[in-house]
Amino acid sequence: MNDLLSEVHIRTVQDILVREFGVERRQLTPEARLREDLGPDSLTLVETAMALEEAFHINIPDERWEQVQTIGDLYATVAELMASARA
Repeated sequence: MNDLLSEVHIRTVQDILVREFGVERRQLTPEARLREDLGPDSLTLVETAMALEEAFHINIPDERWEQVQTIGDLYATVAELMASARA
């Protein structure tokens, strides 16, 4: 599914999106567009970013969060920020 995050981490990201966005896991394909296809409002996006930060012990800068367009982008962003946090 993704070579940047482990299956456990992918599952965690998906769990957060299912809970926060109120979508089904099958909708969370790497190509799915976060805002256009899954339809969260701005508060949901903020709550999702906070949940991801807490779950992965990372900080997602606002400008970085705005660049996330797809689920695949989200996986890559989380992986990169986790790697930076470990360094």
